[in-house]
Amino acid sequence: MRKGLTEKFAVILIGIAIVIIDLWHVITQWIANPPDRYFTGIAHYYADYFLYISQIAQGISGNWIMANHMYTNEKLPPAWIYWPNVLAGRIGSVFTHSPFLIYTIGLILAVILLLILMWRLVTEIFPKRPTTQIVAFFLACTASNFADMRALFSQNSFRIVGDTWFSPTPALNRFGGVPHQTLQTILLLLTVFLYTRIPHKPSLKSTAHLWRIAGFIAVSFLSATLSPIQMLLVCASLSITTLISERFKFTHRLYYLAIASGLASAFLGAFLVNHAFDTTPIFAAAKSFELSQRVSMALVPFLIAMGPIILLIPFGVYAYLRKPTPLKIALLIYGVASLVAFFSPLPLFLGTANVRWLHPASYIIFPLLAAEAIMTVSTWLSSRFLHTQRKIFFTLFYTLIISAYLCTTIPSLIAQVVARSSRETAPVLFSDLNHVPKDAVAAFAALKTYPQSGIVLTDPGLPYDLLVPIFTGKPSFTGHPIHTLYPSTKETLRQTFFGGKMTEREAKQFLNDHRIAYLLVATANKSAVLRYSFVSQRFDNGSLTICAIDTAHINVRTQ
Repeated sequence: MRKGLTEKFAVILIGIAIVIIDLWHVITQWIANPPDRYFTGIAHYYADYFLYISQIAQGISGNWIMANHMYTNEKLPPAWIYWPNVLAGRIGSVFTHSPFLIYTIGLILAVILLLILMWRLVTEIFPKRPTTQIVAFFLACTASNFADMRALFSQNSFRIVGDTWFSPTPALNRFGGVPHQTLQTILLLLTVFLYTRIPHKPSLKSTAHLWRIAGFIAVSFLSATLSPIQMLLVCASLSITTLISERFKFTHRLYYLAIASGLASAFLGAFLVNHAFDTTPIFAAAKSFELSQRVSMALVPFLIAMGPIILLIPFGVYAYLRKPTPLKIALLIYGVASLVAFFSPLPLFLGTANVRWLHPASYIIFPLLAAEAIMTVSTWLSSRFLHTQRKIFFTLFYTLIISAYLCTTIPSLIAQVVARSSRETAPVLFSDLNHVPKDAVAAFAALKTYPQSGIVLTDPGLPYDLLVPIFTGKPSFTGHPIHTLYPSTKETLRQTFFGGKMTEREAKQFLNDHRIAYLLVATANKSAVLRYSFVSQRFDNGSLTICAIDTAHINVRTQ
């Protein structure tokens, strides 16, 4: 009993440490937030962060899907693509109306759920092997790239070797700073897990069996709506696993029907999300941008970038497969297929970004193999000694391997925390967007009370076009570089307008064409817009000025 409690305590301790480390940059900045500022939280790339926050805000306002595209003036149809964010806002609104708090709490809950699922998978893969379970869980949580140890002897911050956009090799990338991306990992792994819970001889008379099959079908669909490319790999892996199971005569026709139904629901979800991306201009533009950001990396540098576990993995494969189960086979095939696809011409052939073929869900197999290797190598080395000494030497070798792993991994974890928290590597995360002056919040509150129709145009000297939709519920003319259609053209128009370089007629045409109803201006620059006869001041607190556009006057004059 005491041993079981020790294991649970170790797992809980590891989980708490991961949650704290993953949110360390948020915690420290929240504590350091000045009293005259409003803290909006900190995540990964700032523009995407506030895009997701704006979707949560739409959920708070009562929507079940993204009813409006908030960073462009075009009238576009509602979209369900980012359903987890809107749903989080809808559910979270019961407890709070702060989208920033909902985001942070949602991330914490998502990471906790992922940790619980990872532990469940580990206990299934290594049954009745408590030490291996703890080691596997610890490696799955912490395995990271090698750190650039030269930083230990210089003034530079730690860096990690081989980090790329969307790489699953750094531990904090796998847990992530985005709730819906962590949810992707949960759903993908849950799909594989539920597949293994379907009995090989199901009965239509068993309610429990039917619920398992229904859960597998539903989770497969949801997984595909969030990560269609990864679900393609999962479906292929489960199909191959099913064929292997047939070789061992585990199955019959009803089992095949259940698996086929789950795979069909995944393909339906993937079709719907791809159709939405292809037919919605905003998403099509985002997809085109992503395709231009191809990551080029050779196999050997990538394997080196996997960190210390790469030295262990070869020693764990045989032991891992010595007693194969559907879960073991499915995870192994999924992990290998992900790597093969990433380095193959398949992404280019299918017109997809190659980094989308890598994922934290598929990566989990490698720490599991490394954990098996640690136990196997320790056992083999200790077997060289007398039987009475084997336990002592097993503990010695096991401790040495774990210590070596820690010595190479802790610097990498430090590097990841430093990279997230450094003003040098991520200066925009510590600007007025994350610590918003109270004067700006007051201006947003005033703007929120004005009629909803129309777009808000923000002074290019202010960074607040990203925040306008979140605080006011009104669309912004600019803000997100991808979710704003024709961003360069719009930025030029914005600069020209606020620079006072438009004639009265040109300004009228510009504001009318883009349905602009309000201007958010730095008070020091308000004279540049108040010179137009159709612009009137509504609010001024000495820092920010809100102006309204006489749209009726513009429409009459420009017809």
